[in-house]
Amino acid sequence: MKSWEQFAYHNNVMVCMTKRSENHSTIKSNVQIVLQTWLNNWSHDFYQRFPGDTDTDKENPVNFQ
Repeated sequence: MKSWEQFAYHNNVMVCMTKRSENHSTIKSNVQIVLQTWLNNWSHDFYQRFPGDTDTDKENPVNFQ
């Protein structure tokens, strides 16, 4: 599923509806900005709490899908 999609069943038929709001690009941009801030904050907080952690490939749990 992607953003803006809704699924419904009617008379044994699956219907997929996609409706985007007029300002969908602004909404998506704002979400990406907030998630980038969270990603940076998570990394900063993690390495402050565990400064001696040698696992430099620690996967950040914050992501955008």
